[in-house]
Amino acid sequence: MKLPPGYSVQLLGEYTERQAATERLTIFAVASLALIFLFLQASFRSWRLALLALLTLPIALVGGFSLPT
Repeated sequence: MKLPPGYSVQLLGEYTERQAATERLTIFAVASLALIFLFLQASFRSWRLALLALLTLPIALVGGFSLPT
């Protein structure tokens, strides 16, 4: 869309709020996964077991949702 000289278009409102919320959610998701990993590592006293527990969670969720009803 061609605008007359001196005019511009800016995306504001809900779009910018959604982008800011997505950035905050990403930061909190990474921080919470790191905290969960630290708790698992402290309880198992092994970083390999803690990593294994974190990596099996998505696989378990997919298996749980793909069961026939």
